[in-house]
Amino acid sequence: MEKKDIEDKVKQELQGTTTLVIIGYSLPYFNRETDQMIINAMHPTLVKILYRYKKKNIRAIKNAY
Repeated sequence: MEKKDIEDKVKQELQGTTTLVIIGYSLPYFNRETDQMIINAMHPTLVKILYRYKKKNIRAIKNAY
């Protein structure tokens, strides 16, 4: 499957999403392009983001975006 096909499928599946729940994910730099594509796909309807993390990871998370 081509990258464009994957992006189109992700955008289609996330259409209408109102809440994003992130658990135990540190938003690593090397995955930034994919993370942004996913969040941008939700942007028109996204209302709430719930984020759960371990306290020791807070510095990395604050610097992620």
